[in-house]
Amino acid sequence: FAPQVIAWFASGLSDETATLAVLLLRMLLPIVLCSGLVYIFTGLSQIHEHFLLPSGVSVISNCLLIILLATHRGEVTRSSILLYTAVYTISWLLQVLVLFVPGLIRHYIRFQKPLWNSLRFRAALRQMPGAMTGAWLLPVSLLIALRFAPYISESHVAAYQYAYNLFVIL
Repeated sequence: FAPQVIAWFASGLSDETATLAVLLLRMLLPIVLCSGLVYIFTGLSQIHEHFLLPSGVSVISNCLLIILLATHRGEVTRSSILLYTAVYTISWLLQVLVLFVPGLIRHYIRFQKPLWNSLRFRAALRQMPGAMTGAWLLPVSLLIALRFAPYISESHVAAYQYAYNLFVIL
């Protein structure tokens, strides 16, 4: 589905750029799962009063990227873009492992059958659509705006992106 996503959200790309975007989407998509797992394992660790590892887990990602930036200089090429993308994805996988393995060893990460009929589980399911809508509203609006901004002018894309970044920072 990556070619269709890129075609819809970035219809004005050249064939070479679109091919690269499809490849990058495929490489970066596991980060969505990894980030969710990192946040879940962080929460589980903190519930069990293990704070040091969750607070420092992003150091792994940052160190890998800093090492790559310090050692890999030169012209930005397709291979360098793919290298940075691969290292970034691997750094998220390492974060998952760094939080998951101690959780298994300390036995606060357990696999058990969910309690489908519990009142708390059903309450969480009822709250999920609102929470998901709220979490995805801003990124989806950004994608929609960036989809149509190039038809107005190229400068509108950059202006909208800067405005969005400023909003996120504030």
